[in-house]
Amino acid sequence: MRQAIQKLYRSRLTHGFMQATAPFGSRVLARAADAYEYLNGEETDELRRNFSLAFPHYSEREVRALILKYRRSTFESEYERKQLDMMPAAQLRDFCMKRVEIEGEEHFRAACETPGPVVLFTPHYGSFAIGTMRAALDIAPYKQFSIFYDSPEKNPTTYIYKGLVDRLDAGTKVLYNDRTAILAGARALKKGGILGIMPDVYEYNLGLMYVPFFGGLTVAMGGTAFFALKAKARLLPAYCWRRKPGHFVLRYDAPIELSSTGNLAEDIYQTTVKIFANLEAQFTAAPEHWIYWDRFSNRMSYELEVKLPRENESWSEQFTKLRRAVATEQSTLGRFLVGFEKDLRDDEPQRSFRVSG
Repeated sequence: MRQAIQKLYRSRLTHGFMQATAPFGSRVLARAADAYEYLNGEETDELRRNFSLAFPHYSEREVRALILKYRRSTFESEYERKQLDMMPAAQLRDFCMKRVEIEGEEHFRAACETPGPVVLFTPHYGSFAIGTMRAALDIAPYKQFSIFYDSPEKNPTTYIYKGLVDRLDAGTKVLYNDRTAILAGARALKKGGILGIMPDVYEYNLGLMYVPFFGGLTVAMGGTAFFALKAKARLLPAYCWRRKPGHFVLRYDAPIELSSTGNLAEDIYQTTVKIFANLEAQFTAAPEHWIYWDRFSNRMSYELEVKLPRENESWSEQFTKLRRAVATEQSTLGRFLVGFEKDLRDDEPQRSFRVSG
């Protein structure tokens, strides 16, 4: 009985119904998102505070408009997840190929057609699941694609993604965030593969640091930079968002230059700074698509009263002492990585090091 229900759930008929009702559904979702703001005043107040911190030049009216856009984007993203989960395999692949427009294709082609390893990163932004699947289909003829995320046991919201990857059948490997996955990721890069990571999550452990972000300091993990530096990989940013209901843009930015001071801990920090500068640029251009605005202030250092230059001024010289004391804990990360490298060589990792969500 269960198999029969699943077969109907992911059928061409169900998929066709979802497609036919998508425009109407989007209008309903927009109205529901607008109503949600009036029914959840406490959450709205938190968003208002967070957007005002990130964009202090916004007027009250502009912040209000951004809150509505953010809420609509959140509702539409959840609807997309359900829609994708209902698609049978053939329609899922067809949807990703026909409904996603590629920008910056020259950066993607260069990454795929050269023999070296690639670290491809994208945050929890917009239609990141659709973007990842389209990337997987495009990568398949060239390289092995491996992606990091939490297991469904650790994070129930990820259960859909494993099913999507399996139905897509593009040869993509899923690496859950644990010690064995770190070794698998390192090996995948060593073989010239592409490793997908989401850098905008964190856990409180030895990989934690503070980097400049929207005029303050935000907590960040060094895993994305670590993998790229150790493998001497091309570090490629990607962002996917909906242009209109049922149509999406997947943009690849130019590769981020890796720091090369010769000190691994310093290079991880400086490269992570560049990653978050790239994130900030995208979030500033179209902020409504980043899902973590509801907890933005919790990950920031505004309580420390640290103010960073936003334009072309050099924050590095002014805050070197603060960074070493607060962000890197006097090179604790460097000491940790010495032991971690030994674990990699011995193939028996003894420490946890979370790299994505």
